[in-house]
Amino acid sequence: MTICYAITSGEYSDYRVHAIFTTTEKAEAALPLYGRNAEIEDFPLDPAVPEWEPGRHLYRCFKHLGGDVAAYPSDLSELDSWKTSMLDHFEPEALAPDCSRVFVYAKNKEHAVKIAAEKFAKFEAIQAGIA
Repeated sequence: MTICYAITSGEYSDYRVHAIFTTTEKAEAALPLYGRNAEIEDFPLDPAVPEWEPGRHLYRCFKHLGGDVAAYPSDLSELDSWKTSMLDHFEPEALAPDCSRVFVYAKNKEHAVKIAAEKFAKFEAIQAGIA
């Protein structure tokens, strides 16, 4: 996947993307022109968009170490606000040492729990070195 490099500044409603570059070297050379609060962020260019069937909805799922999976309805705006590709959201991300999160598309809450439980099992097997 190709990465682009954006010079950004601000937070929340003051967040701005000033310029986008194809290399870190070009972004670093331009960075001083945008003020001391500017920074470089990397974004995937043309990230793969997951395919899902009509009638499926986005769920945010959590699993605590040794616990059950919980699923909560979510929306695409939550994914849009993150700075990684959508595919990254389909692999668990650590929220805390004893908790992981994954986003899934599912028909209902029970279906989301089933899909997420399979993803967590795969992730745990990889972490344990058995997959």
